[in-house]
Amino acid sequence: MSRIRTTHTGSLPRPAPLPAARTKRERGGAPLDPDEVRAAVADCVRRQVAYLSE
Repeated sequence: MSRIRTTHTGSLPRPAPLPAARTKRERGGAPLDPDEVRAAVADCVRRQVAYLSE
């Protein structure tokens, strides 16, 4: 398969803590942790590649 499956909105799934942290940030909370964001993106890409390799 030569495509990346996405959600109906066209984005890859994100782990639950990431959108919650982004919402807090948008409401004046603490900035997102760059290491947490990188780890979440890497995990998502890793899972997507594994799924497409099946």
